Order: sequence, then C-alpha cells, then structure tokens
Amino acid sequence: AGISVPNPSELLACEATGDFIALMEEKYDYIIFDTPPVNTVSDALPIIQVSDGTVMVVRQNSSTTTEIEKAIKSIEFINGRILGFVFNGAKSEKKKDSYGYGYIHK
Repeated sequence: AGISVPNPSELLACEATGDFIALMEEKYDYIIFDTPPVNTVSDALPIIQVSDGTVMVVRQNSSTTTEIEKAIKSIEFINGRILGFVFNGAKSEKKKDSYGYGYIHK
C-alpha cells in the first residue's frame, strides 16, 4: 500500500528489511510473503533468498512449462528452496459436492 517506489528490489534487499524479517521471526512461527511473479520483476528474489522456502503458484491454461522452468531456475540460481506448488484455476469435469468443491480425477 502507498506510493510506488522507484527501486523495490533494492528496498527489499536492504539491511532494514533484513532487520524487520529477523524481528518477525522472533515473534511468529510462520511468515508468508505474497510476492510478484518471479519472471515479471525481480522484486521477489531478495525475499526468496532469505526465506526458508517458496511455494510457487501456477495457473491452469495460463502458466506455461517454459515460464515455470524459468522461475524454478531463477529461484535455484539464488539458492532458494522450493517447497511445493499451488495449482489453481483448474476446471473440474465432475459435479461439485455440497460444499462447492470439485475434484479432478484421472
């Protein structure tokens, strides 16, 4: 929130951000950063570099194999750790259950 900064990657990589993350680690068991896509801007990389792990979000019919591979290589290049993936936007071929959730079976 607020005004856009001209150098978000530098701001995220600065000592103050590291101090803030260290302070939050003392208070909380889990800290989740919702970052922009790795392939679009490099803003996420400084946060990924100091995190314990990354969960990548990929979208059906939107994220391509090439884009996913490129993001994985970027994360691995900075010694980031990929914990897993969230696959969203999947269309169910089955009828939804009473809770509104659908399931994909192969």
